[in-house]
Amino acid sequence: MSVRSTNIILVLCCFFNISLYSQWHKWDASLHLGGGLYKGDITSFDPNMLVETQAAYGLSLRYKALPYLQFKTSAFLLDIAGDDLNYGKSDYRLRRAFQFQTNLRELGLHIEWHPLKYFFEKPLVQPYLSSGIIFGSFDPSANFERTELVRELGKLIIDDQEQGVKGNFIAVPISLGGQLELNDRMQLELEATFRISNSDFLDGVSHTANPNDNDWYGMIHVGFTYQLGTNDRDRDGIVDTEDECPNDAGALTASGCPDTDGDGLMDRFDRCPEEFGSADLGGCPDRDYDKVADRDDLCPDQAGLRSRRGCPILDTDEDGIEDTKDKCPMVAGPIDNLGCPVVDSDDDGITDVKDRCPYEFGIAILDGCPDTDGDGIEDSKDDCPQIFGEIESNGCPSDDAPLSEVTRIGKLSVQFDRDTERLGISSYKELDELIRFLNTYSNYKVELLGYASIDEGKKAGRRKLAENRALSSYKYLISEKIDKNRISYQSRGIDKTGRYQDRSMHRRVEFRLYKSDM
Repeated sequence: MSVRSTNIILVLCCFFNISLYSQWHKWDASLHLGGGLYKGDITSFDPNMLVETQAAYGLSLRYKALPYLQFKTSAFLLDIAGDDLNYGKSDYRLRRAFQFQTNLRELGLHIEWHPLKYFFEKPLVQPYLSSGIIFGSFDPSANFERTELVRELGKLIIDDQEQGVKGNFIAVPISLGGQLELNDRMQLELEATFRISNSDFLDGVSHTANPNDNDWYGMIHVGFTYQLGTNDRDRDGIVDTEDECPNDAGALTASGCPDTDGDGLMDRFDRCPEEFGSADLGGCPDRDYDKVADRDDLCPDQAGLRSRRGCPILDTDEDGIEDTKDKCPMVAGPIDNLGCPVVDSDDDGITDVKDRCPYEFGIAILDGCPDTDGDGIEDSKDDCPQIFGEIESNGCPSDDAPLSEVTRIGKLSVQFDRDTERLGISSYKELDELIRFLNTYSNYKVELLGYASIDEGKKAGRRKLAENRALSSYKYLISEKIDKNRISYQSRGIDKTGRYQDRSMHRRVEFRLYKSDM
């Protein structure tokens, strides 16, 4: 068999690698077999480089500090070779006709990074990257006898012959590999690596070629790896003889059993397996440190008593009512007002805590909600809230007047200037509409409701001003021959309904219509 054929077979063999290995044992030992390639003064990047592949073999010992971080020491023996005649396209290379073969010996320290171990506990294939440092020695044998360039290179050849002898070198390895698991102790591995050296004499040639670039070499190899130590079926780093859960990967703090939250308590005994907690509480957290687990604590952010399911006895506002029974725990209030202060926002005589409509003036019989037309039906449920009506008609009147007309008149109001009770020119239009309605439907009466705005004088004065406005409207209706028995008026004080943001709309008199036979 020719040298060329032998080298090609060696390269093909590099793609087959059987390793005896266990994925997460601490130590393994490997036997490697492959081929070595070289790039330097007598080779170039060319497919012919494969013809010059030489045998490489070695041993390694690996330690797994972490699943994804491993340390390895290695020892390799390999040959590298080159021949100018293998590069026939270059006339200069054919005339130079240098040839060499060098025996290399190296010891290496490597760091391996296995990225898939970040994401998968048991990946079938494990790619890895590695680097480190190589300490080696070389013994080159360069042949200059075939050269036709003696005259041009004679002195440089002598320099290379004198300096191209045995020596030592340092190199940086950069490697890419992959491991395929076969069983608990067996693995198939393939690695491609190249070494960047600090020497230009690995091939025994420097001055006669390119003295400015150092030589480098590489390998593609397979390894036979045997896993050292006892079995670890679940690959959690704890040998089966010391693992309480040999078939389930776990933590050392949990004797080899799963501990998802890392609190030292096995998942099978942990009441809160996904939350870090105290063993005294069955593995559950207790963020207020009251010895009541958060999952059982009604007040998990306040230290309390077990007898109260983790809640304290608190009276934050110091009103003599416990917070859990106090409707307003942050503001002091009397017991008869459920612990809330006596506040009546709408000034209807019903405190806010008991008022279903705390911001609308209302009546007690409707729990503080308004009944504008006084028909005993709450405005929110009254289809005609401005007109006195009957329950059977959902709060609307039942008479011969069109409902649309009753509704229209009920929405009218007389507007006033600030701090005055006098009718303005525009006021008569609304009052004349009311007069026409009363003259048309004689079975209706009207109640005039006077209002004032909050920016008009003092409280008592505002209520009187609202009454005088209603009285002005009353007098006008009397002057227009409307029977005084069909008219009444009253002051409603300040409008607290919140219907109008414009305060000028608060200075008004509203009409409330109702049938005279009711």
